[in-house]
Parts: sequence; structure tokens; C-alpha cells
Amino acid sequence: MANIESISVTGLRAGELVLMAHNSSTLSDEEWDRNYLEPIRVMKARGGLETCANIVFAEGKGPSAHQRSEGNAIFGGGHYQFKVAVITGSVMVRGAVTALSWFNPLIRAFSPRDWERAFHHVRLHSTEFKRILAAAVQLRARIDNVDVLNRYIDAASATLGVQPPSP
Repeated sequence: MANIESISVTGLRAGELVLMAHNSSTLSDEEWDRNYLEPIRVMKARGGLETCANIVFAEGKGPSAHQRSEGNAIFGGGHYQFKVAVITGSVMVRGAVTALSWFNPLIRAFSPRDWERAFHHVRLHSTEFKRILAAAVQLRARIDNVDVLNRYIDAASATLGVQPPSP
């Protein structure tokens, strides 16, 4: 399995969403490009990023400086229109995202217990939370060792009153 995976969710009130998860392994440039940047490029080609967003479940070790540079070029290169919420239990990752927010004011980090705030940051409506949960379950089947994703699925299932899906 890859160290980073993503799923696109379309038809949301705020537009399209790329739901992404990565484990604590170092991301190769190929994985970063194929499993994260390519879905963003496709979304951008369909009509721009103004009505799109990204939720990231990050275990740790984010993208390298080179990979961040490639992402910034796609996201707006100084004129950011793409909202990003990074959900992580890592204080180090949250600090790195805060530093990134100095350059991209639309990216914010959230602790796993603040997943609802993260969802509102990317303009999701509470009526869409169950769709995101279903996409997260599909994402979990495609990637290993992302505890923050598993914790979100359990917490969201309880909050939304749905049976937690089995792993």
C-alpha cells in the first residue's frame, strides 16, 4: 500500500473536496504527485480551486520542501484560493502547518477532536458529514497506519449516530 492516498468527493455545497491521508513514512515524489497532486490538478482543470477544498489526515512527516513547493504552485502560488484543513495528533505537524499558514492563509491545523471545526473551515455543511465519513471509510481501506483517520472514523460515527464501520 502507498504511504499517501486520496479520494475526491463531488457534489458538495462548497464544491469538490479531496480527502487525503498519509502515514508517518517519508513520501516519495512519485507518491506525492500521483496520489495527491494529480487529484488536485484534475479538480483545478474542472473549474478552478475557489470552490474546492482539501482535508488531510496526517500522521506525521509531511511533504518535503520540494513537494510543498510543487503543491504551492498548483494551489495558487501566492494567490491562494484553496482551503486546506490538516487533522493531526502531532504537535510538530500542527506547528509546521502554522508556519505554512504565514504563506498560505487558507491552511489550518486541527487536533483530531476538532474534526468538526476542520470541516467547517473548508466550508462543509453538517448535512454533508455522513458523506465525508463514508469516503473516509473507503480511504482507510486503501492505506495502512493512519491512526488519526481511524480515530476520526470512530469519533464521527459516534457523533453522527451511525454504526462504526469495521476495519
